[in-house]
Amino acid sequence: MRILFMMAVLGGLLLATSGQSYAQEERAGGAVISRIQPDKLAAILTAAGYPSEVQSDNSGTYVATTMSGFNAWVYPYDCKAQGCSSIQFWAAFGADASLTLEFVNAWNAQWRFARANLDGEGNLIFTADVFLDGGVTAENIKFNAGLFDYLLGELSQFNP
Repeated sequence: MRILFMMAVLGGLLLATSGQSYAQEERAGGAVISRIQPDKLAAILTAAGYPSEVQSDNSGTYVATTMSGFNAWVYPYDCKAQGCSSIQFWAAFGADASLTLEFVNAWNAQWRFARANLDGEGNLIFTADVFLDGGVTAENIKFNAGLFDYLLGELSQFNP
């Protein structure tokens, strides 16, 4: 009987502790975002230290910024009236003899969270996707921007 009582007490303590941690994360992380408008995305990126501007062209609306000294864009996807459910950080490097399929494969084998690809014209395309569905905070978006910035810097110095 005593063992059952102890298990019940320990279980209650674990539940109370995990509930407090969750509540603290909610307060610390801010509102949960599951869809975002491009202007709100630009504001979050600017607050993270990446001055950003919403732009549009024939392909749609996106956010332009600079990371690691390079032009970078953030494209929203699955957009509806209430916002977009995912975003993609994107940067491109013009065709260069050193940017080969071997370079791309070596990067992708060594690094996570951002992928390198060659387009049909030999340009290096560097991307990272962030899925918002289910909810993230503005801090999470800022963190992903910082991660992409860091990886973009690493890519520019990568020597397989």
